[in-house]
Amino acid sequence: MKIGTVKELLAPARLNPALQGVALLLAEVGTERITAADLVGAKPGDRVVLLTGPAAASVTMQAPADAAAIAIL
Repeated sequence: MKIGTVKELLAPARLNPALQGVALLLAEVGTERITAADLVGAKPGDRVVLLTGPAAASVTMQAPADAAAIAIL
């Protein structure tokens, strides 16, 4: 798990059908920027808990996600 700050919400031109209805966000963790599935309705400036790797895929119902925001702090 990582804690990051949401920098912006993303509006993809095309999205994998498995991710339809899932918002995407760009979060900053230190100097690293992570694109994540937004499962909690976060907004820019919110601090969020991020899951990465296989744990992220498990909470997005096996959709192709490397990261997922699962909580707002």
